[in-house]
Amino acid sequence: MKGKAGIPARAALAALLPFACALPAAGQGSFAPPEGCESYLTVQAQNCVVTNHYVCPAIDPEHQFRTDFGEAGPYFTSRIDNKAHWVSSGPPDDPEETRTVPPPGDPGDVDELIANGVDTFDFYQESPQEGRTRITGYDRIVGEIEIDGEPLFRTEFEMTRTDESGRVIEHVTGKEYVSERHRRFFAGFAADVIDGREAAGIDRSPVEFIYPGEPGFGATYPRYGCELISQGPGAEPRLWRAAARRSDGGIPRFIGLHPKMSKAVHLRQTIAGPSGRPADDAAAYGLVPRPGALFDGQRVTVPTGGQS
Repeated sequence: MKGKAGIPARAALAALLPFACALPAAGQGSFAPPEGCESYLTVQAQNCVVTNHYVCPAIDPEHQFRTDFGEAGPYFTSRIDNKAHWVSSGPPDDPEETRTVPPPGDPGDVDELIANGVDTFDFYQESPQEGRTRITGYDRIVGEIEIDGEPLFRTEFEMTRTDESGRVIEHVTGKEYVSERHRRFFAGFAADVIDGREAAGIDRSPVEFIYPGEPGFGATYPRYGCELISQGPGAEPRLWRAAARRSDGGIPRFIGLHPKMSKAVHLRQTIAGPSGRPADDAAAYGLVPRPGALFDGQRVTVPTGGQS
């Protein structure tokens, strides 16, 4: 880590590991970042997500962190460097489960993107579940927009993830937002590409930007789009509650997760129901990201009355 002695840095990182236990339950209280860290922004987004952003000077004064919350509580924590390149991510109880392999060959660079309108990336990530995978793609600025008073660049991206043999594991396209003020991306629409076509996607575009002292800062309960997650008779009422139904009762694990991946990918990699087949289990829970969505080549039937 830049400018950090090994022992203090490891001690600071260790403070993140019990993070999940310290977080408030869904719908309760305000976000409390790990000791030595400071929150600076809360973003309420579409499709039932609220994100709290924070910095941790004891770990690295130039890095930024975020934790995403759904209705069932926190499910994802990620870390980026001062150029918005992805460093690590994982569930809150293991926030460095998946990491960039240093040094990245062509890291993402928000400065280059803003200056030139396009930026490419090509690097490797590593996780216990999938080993080493390669991430390639680009971001391109396509316009400007203001959301809740926040000036943003609109971007489009394409990202491909391959294993060590070159086999494509994921191919994702979508649109995001970039803040010059915060030097980071905010999620937008992302979709899996299967056999050359978009198969399933989700829109997590920001709705509210909330700063310290404003109502809603530090919120841990999402406000927008939660009613749009489909459910069937007898199913768990929300996506993340169903995804969290693991045999060990723990937080869902997001295998090989990269921030640009769509929630459809998250769902496919998370649900592990009685059949062991993601499509069947998703249908059993009454959950689909979009009518006719594909899960590992299997078509999911939308439950009666369900909607994405």
